[in-house]
Amino acid sequence: MASPSAVAVRLQFEKPPSIRSISTTRRFVEDLCSPIVGSDVAAVLAMVVHELMENLTKYADDAPVELALNLGHRDVCIATTNTAEQQQLAKLDELLTEIAKSSDPRATFQTFIGRSVEEDVGSRLGLARIRAEGGMELHWVVHGTAVTIRAEARLPMETSDGH
Repeated sequence: MASPSAVAVRLQFEKPPSIRSISTTRRFVEDLCSPIVGSDVAAVLAMVVHELMENLTKYADDAPVELALNLGHRDVCIATTNTAEQQQLAKLDELLTEIAKSSDPRATFQTFIGRSVEEDVGSRLGLARIRAEGGMELHWVVHGTAVTIRAEARLPMETSDGH
């Protein structure tokens, strides 16, 4: 694995991204990061980007959204910013609080999987997956109807299979 070097990417979309944009961005992030952090960690970063962008597609208002990736020498931060209805923001805050308080992210993810069977729409499994399989901490800030979600980790990261 090559030693990490700084990379910063900021993408702005006029409205929440399409499924095609999500797939394209995921591949871009994996290709960009792989020479820097290795293919295992790059795959995790790409998964995190995918999950955060899917969240934008499902829950953001039809307004501009932003995705930022900052890969430093010692850490990584992937963030999305969007606007949403107050009801959605309240649900998001409740969900992220539950994920953040969990001492066992994998068990919490399994709990969320069980709940998703009972829900008609919007399982929000992706956020729990970021913590459980990606090993990243989730942080969020709400200002009015705008929310920024950050997934952060120290490098080198462990992949979901423990490597």
